[in-house]
Amino acid sequence: MKFWVFWKIISLKIYVSPGRGHGLAGVYRFPFSQEHVTYVWFDALINYISAVGNFDAQNIYHSNWWDKDVKVVHLVGKDILRHHAIYWPIMLKALGVRQPDTIFAHGWWMINEDKMSKSRGKCSQPG
Repeated sequence: MKFWVFWKIISLKIYVSPGRGHGLAGVYRFPFSQEHVTYVWFDALINYISAVGNFDAQNIYHSNWWDKDVKVVHLVGKDILRHHAIYWPIMLKALGVRQPDTIFAHGWWMINEDKMSKSRGKCSQPG
């Protein structure tokens, strides 16, 4: 992660112009701008706080799940650690929302010999 923080991040772009060599896989169009698309991971990260709290009229975030007296532990897969350990805290700081106390990256969860993957239909079914 230190490599990304010190050498790779010059600015954090959450949008691209689709005509600049980027295919549309992994991105979607903004509803208010047809000239730009955003990465799906940006929207996914915002869902974490919007699912468990909200902003009031003064743009202050409130959540019983994310409150100051609760230990916030972020559990992520190792293949998405950069998004969750670098980009996510940057987004939270920009929003004035506290960052997780701990970010823990685990190895892949396996089903038989394959990595668990929603996109490949490799998921466990609650029984």
